[in-house]
Amino acid sequence: MPKDRVRLIQPEQNTVPRKHRGAHAEMIAACWLMEHGWDVFRNLSPHGPVDLVAIKGDQVRLFDVKLCNFRPRETGGWQVAGPVLKTDQTSLGVEPIFVTPDGLCAFDRRAFEALCEGLLD
Repeated sequence: MPKDRVRLIQPEQNTVPRKHRGAHAEMIAACWLMEHGWDVFRNLSPHGPVDLVAIKGDQVRLFDVKLCNFRPRETGGWQVAGPVLKTDQTSLGVEPIFVTPDGLCAFDRRAFEALCEGLLD
Protein backbone atom coordinates (compact mmCIF):
# COMPACT_ATOMS: atom_id res chain seq x y z
CA MET A 1 0.00 0.00 0.00
CA PRO A 2 1.46 3.39 -0.92
CA LYS A 3 2.69 5.46 2.02
CA ASP A 4 0.48 8.39 1.03
CA ARG A 5 -2.62 6.22 1.60
CA VAL A 6 -1.62 5.10 5.07
CA ARG A 7 -1.61 6.71 8.47
CA LEU A 8 -0.72 4.59 11.44
CA ILE A 9 -3.28 4.57 14.21
CA GLN A 10 -2.28 4.11 17.80
CA PRO A 11 -4.48 1.93 20.09
CA GLU A 12 -6.38 4.87 21.58
CA GLN A 13 -7.34 6.01 18.04
CA ASN A 14 -8.65 2.64 16.84
CA THR A 15 -12.39 2.91 16.20
CA VAL A 16 -12.92 -0.84 15.76
CA PRO A 17 -14.51 -2.22 18.97
CA ARG A 18 -11.94 -4.14 21.03
CA LYS A 19 -13.89 -7.42 20.74
CA HIS A 20 -13.67 -7.24 16.92
CA ARG A 21 -10.05 -6.13 16.47
CA GLY A 22 -8.60 -9.62 16.03
CA ALA A 23 -11.15 -10.55 13.36
CA HIS A 24 -10.60 -7.18 11.67
CA ALA A 25 -6.83 -7.77 11.57
CA GLU A 26 -7.38 -11.26 10.13
CA MET A 27 -9.49 -9.82 7.33
CA ILE A 28 -6.82 -7.22 6.54
CA ALA A 29 -4.17 -9.96 6.41
CA ALA A 30 -6.38 -12.22 4.27
CA CYS A 31 -7.02 -9.42 1.76
CA TRP A 32 -3.31 -8.56 1.64
CA LEU A 33 -2.38 -12.20 0.99
CA MET A 34 -5.02 -12.46 -1.76
CA GLU A 35 -3.65 -9.28 -3.37
CA HIS A 36 -0.31 -11.13 -3.53
CA GLY A 37 -1.77 -14.18 -5.26
CA TRP A 38 -2.49 -16.49 -2.32
CA ASP A 39 -5.68 -18.51 -1.80
CA VAL A 40 -6.65 -17.90 1.83
CA PHE A 41 -8.66 -19.97 4.29
CA ARG A 42 -9.71 -18.81 7.77
CA ASN A 43 -9.87 -20.89 10.92
CA LEU A 44 -13.45 -21.13 12.21
CA SER A 45 -12.35 -21.71 15.80
CA PRO A 46 -11.50 -18.54 17.70
CA HIS A 47 -8.91 -20.40 19.80
CA GLY A 48 -6.93 -22.47 17.29
CA PRO A 49 -3.15 -22.16 16.81
CA VAL A 50 -3.58 -21.01 13.17
CA ASP A 51 -5.58 -17.99 12.00
CA LEU A 52 -5.04 -18.30 8.24
CA VAL A 53 -3.92 -21.00 5.82
CA ALA A 54 -2.51 -19.58 2.59
CA ILE A 55 -1.82 -21.60 -0.58
CA LYS A 56 0.02 -20.47 -3.70
CA GLY A 57 1.00 -23.18 -6.20
CA ASP A 58 2.63 -25.93 -4.16
CA GLN A 59 3.36 -23.66 -1.17
CA VAL A 60 1.23 -23.96 1.95
CA ARG A 61 1.82 -21.50 4.78
CA LEU A 62 0.18 -21.30 8.21
CA PHE A 63 -0.20 -17.85 9.76
CA ASP A 64 -1.03 -16.37 13.12
CA VAL A 65 -2.14 -12.77 12.63
CA LYS A 66 -0.49 -10.31 15.01
CA LEU A 67 -2.22 -6.96 15.38
CA CYS A 68 0.61 -4.58 16.16
CA ASN A 69 1.09 -1.25 17.80
CA PHE A 70 4.30 0.72 18.06
CA ARG A 71 6.28 2.15 20.91
CA PRO A 72 9.28 4.48 20.77
CA ARG A 73 12.77 2.98 21.09
CA GLU A 74 15.05 4.48 23.70
CA THR A 75 17.65 4.92 20.95
CA GLY A 76 15.18 6.66 18.63
CA GLY A 77 12.74 5.35 16.06
CA TRP A 78 9.97 2.86 16.72
CA GLN A 79 9.58 -0.83 17.47
CA VAL A 80 6.69 -3.23 17.01
CA ALA A 81 4.84 -3.90 20.24
CA GLY A 82 3.05 -7.16 19.65
CA PRO A 83 2.78 -10.69 20.94
CA VAL A 84 5.04 -13.53 19.83
CA LEU A 85 4.21 -17.08 18.72
CA LYS A 86 3.56 -19.76 21.32
CA THR A 87 5.63 -22.94 21.50
CA ASP A 88 2.89 -25.15 20.00
CA GLN A 89 2.54 -22.75 17.08
CA THR A 90 6.27 -22.83 16.41
CA SER A 91 6.32 -26.63 16.44
CA LEU A 92 3.47 -26.65 13.86
CA GLY A 93 5.40 -24.32 11.55
CA VAL A 94 3.07 -21.37 12.08
CA GLU A 95 4.47 -18.01 10.96
CA PRO A 96 3.45 -14.59 12.22
CA ILE A 97 1.98 -12.03 9.87
CA PHE A 98 2.15 -8.53 11.30
CA VAL A 99 -0.78 -6.17 10.66
CA THR A 100 -1.76 -2.61 11.54
CA PRO A 101 -5.39 -1.48 11.64
CA ASP A 102 -4.50 0.75 8.67
CA GLY A 103 -3.75 -2.16 6.36
CA LEU A 104 0.03 -2.54 6.47
CA CYS A 105 1.19 -6.16 6.51
CA ALA A 106 4.51 -8.01 6.51
CA PHE A 107 5.86 -11.49 7.26
CA ASP A 108 8.97 -10.31 9.10
CA ARG A 109 9.03 -8.10 12.22
CA ARG A 110 12.12 -6.14 11.12
CA ALA A 111 10.76 -5.60 7.63
CA PHE A 112 7.49 -4.48 9.18
CA GLU A 113 9.25 -1.97 11.43
CA ALA A 114 11.19 -0.63 8.43
CA LEU A 115 7.99 -0.38 6.37
CA CYS A 116 6.31 1.65 9.10
CA GLU A 117 9.32 3.72 10.19
CA GLY A 118 8.68 6.75 8.00
CA LEU A 119 4.96 6.80 8.75
CA LEU A 120 5.27 7.25 12.51
CA ASP A 121 7.06 10.58 12.68
